[in-house]
Amino acid sequence: MRGRYFLFLIFLLLGIFAFSFYRIKCQSLKTYPAVVEENKESCEAKGGKWEIVGAWQKEQCNLPTLDGGKDCSDSQDCEGKCIADLSEEEKREVYLRPIKKKGRCTSWKIVVGCFNFVEKGEVTPQRCVD
Repeated sequence: MRGRYFLFLIFLLLGIFAFSFYRIKCQSLKTYPAVVEENKESCEAKGGKWEIVGAWQKEQCNLPTLDGGKDCSDSQDCEGKCIADLSEEEKREVYLRPIKKKGRCTSWKIVVGCFNFVEKGEVTPQRCVD
């Protein structure tokens, strides 16, 4: 009986730890920057695209970034996101161990799709943003 209680306690603690790690990882990813332009005219005047973006199905302004294509080690270095360009081998490897690699800043502030983000100098397994 004590063995079952002990085993239950271990699984409970592992579950709590796993959930905490998952929450930290999910919170660390910025999804959408604040939308500055409220209407189509001001958006397009700044070179932006007034469009329906992602699952929100709401028209919003997606502005170009000034640092698109710049080397980065984290999305904090960019106006948009820091995304790694990986070979097929690296795409498989990143699920097994962290890969240290520079990324490139996106050309648009809002990005939708599946990417390997760079966070604190390490490439993440592919994540999808919608």
